[in-house]
Amino acid sequence: MKPTYIAIYAKATNCKASDMELFLEMSEFAKNRGSESEFYLEKNNQYNTRPVKFWLLQELRKKKFDGLLVYSYNEWANSLNELVPELYELVKSGIVVYSFTDEIQFTECENDPIFRTLSTLFHFRKHIIDVSRENAIEKYKASGKKLGRPLGAKDKQKRKTLGYFLREDYKKDQGPKSYSRAFPHLIV
Repeated sequence: MKPTYIAIYAKATNCKASDMELFLEMSEFAKNRGSESEFYLEKNNQYNTRPVKFWLLQELRKKKFDGLLVYSYNEWANSLNELVPELYELVKSGIVVYSFTDEIQFTECENDPIFRTLSTLFHFRKHIIDVSRENAIEKYKASGKKLGRPLGAKDKQKRKTLGYFLREDYKKDQGPKSYSRAFPHLIV
């Protein structure tokens, strides 16, 4: 399958000229494959929230693009825990994923040896984390510590449930609109 509309994703550098060169090189890469492209540049931010990546991932899920070109897989994801599930989801939905510097293309998940290796490493790491978490819980239980959130002031007395929906509607200054939920037997 040859993608016709590719989203290009890269992180910004400190130099505007190098960002422009990167844009031109990656656009040429997409053009050589006979595809149109849109370039999305993620600005560096201190919180590492990556809003452009989040938005682009939503657009890919909506099938706006049928291909994704990233500068490098380590720019797309911070860890294997993030990379492997997202790659699997995208490729499974028919989106071709390219890496510009790694020169790796994923078109299918099941038969690709590179993807299987990444997936194996991901599951291995996940298993190690699960085992260490379970061991820590057993250790805390054996030492007599109580697990979970401690009780607060509101947990010491039983909360009122009668008229909950009506109270919530009045809090929102909407008036009693939830009669059907609170009192279904009063609906005429």
